[in-house]
Amino acid sequence: MLALSAQNYVYNLSKYVDEVQVHPDKNCWKKEMLEEMDALIENNTWTLVPKPQNKRIINNKWIFKLKLDEEGNPLRYKARLVAKGYKYK
Repeated sequence: MLALSAQNYVYNLSKYVDEVQVHPDKNCWKKEMLEEMDALIENNTWTLVPKPQNKRIINNKWIFKLKLDEEGNPLRYKARLVAKGYKYK
């Protein structure tokens, strides 16, 4: 049986990569992070350029979410890299 509202079964994990790397499911998280990076590169999301003098760099952060079934078993690991200052749903 699927959840009527997926939000009821989505949990936010740490926003710190160090904590996720010691999580019991760290291999699943690493796989999701690599898939996210591959997708960003494949979609030409950004272009690396030299940092201009006197310019600030936009920082980024990882968003980690774990979707569980109604019994609390992991259904989906989700890792997204977002620019700081922006919201991700």
